[in-house]
Amino acid sequence: MAYHHTQLPFVFFLLLITTLSSFPSPSSSSSCHTSERTALLAIKSAMGDPYVIVTWGGTSDCCEWNGVTCDSAGHVTSLDIFADVVAGTISPAIGDLPYLTFLSFHKLTNLTGPVPSSLAKLVRLTFLRLDWNDLSGPVPGFLSRLTSLDYLNLAFNHFTGSIPPSLSSLPLSFIRLDRNQLTGPIPESLANTRYSGNDSYLYLYLSHNNLTGPVPSSFASTRYQVIDLSRNKLTGDASFLLGSSLPLQRLDLSRNSFEFDLTHVGLPTDLVALDLNHNKIYGGIPKAFAAVPWQGFNVSYNRLCGEIPASERFDSYYDFFHNKCLCGPPLPTPCK
Repeated sequence: MAYHHTQLPFVFFLLLITTLSSFPSPSSSSSCHTSERTALLAIKSAMGDPYVIVTWGGTSDCCEWNGVTCDSAGHVTSLDIFADVVAGTISPAIGDLPYLTFLSFHKLTNLTGPVPSSLAKLVRLTFLRLDWNDLSGPVPGFLSRLTSLDYLNLAFNHFTGSIPPSLSSLPLSFIRLDRNQLTGPIPESLANTRYSGNDSYLYLYLSHNNLTGPVPSSFASTRYQVIDLSRNKLTGDASFLLGSSLPLQRLDLSRNSFEFDLTHVGLPTDLVALDLNHNKIYGGIPKAFAAVPWQGFNVSYNRLCGEIPASERFDSYYDFFHNKCLCGPPLPTPCK
């Protein structure tokens, strides 16, 4: 009997643990809100129920769904859907996720139509990526209402029309509008956005469009470290982009119709990549260019003349050929 008496506390302990484990434990985070779950299901339906989010639905907590992240209060803060074939559009229900700070629809083949105006309701959004899709229509002016937006990427779509000048009112450090069908001039206001952070890079990509006219003179005091204006129909004198006081590190003006004298341009102190190929640039290559630790350099298909400054970085024939009268290595034409 003594044996059974000494085991009784242990038996009661096991029963207590078993009983307590049958009750649900308090969660460190809440389940997603019904209204936001409804919005997510509308987004899924508008996209044609793609495979990448096929698990959305049923009785599961939408905060656990693929591509969805919630905060501790159960509000959807991030939506990241990528790399799938869809058959539909972006649902207006996207605007019913008011706590979103991060939105990325990337490489969704056959995601068509315009950006719905309801997206302007996402005032907490800091990151917007809608690239490599089949979206069309204008670049929405209502994006200027996303007053916290830092990152904007609409590249590789079919957007048309002009670039809204109002984008400059946003605190953007990263702008990609390249590989669309945009027309008209580059807005003067785009030279400097309202960004006030201390990131090491500010990016502007406008390449592979049909932009026309000169680069606005406001860019003479730009804060961008990376600018890509290649493959447009831009004209005029863009030599001020090579001003020594600018923070530029990479500049691509290739395949436009820029026309200016390269002979006496300055060089931004940190510039390491310069592509000027396929323009109407004339004069000579400044000797100071030979001292730059180039990571990329191309002046082919222009109207340049004179001797190429000696530099171990200037070793590719293809970076200099098809000019009016350049001579010296790496070209086979000797200087007289």
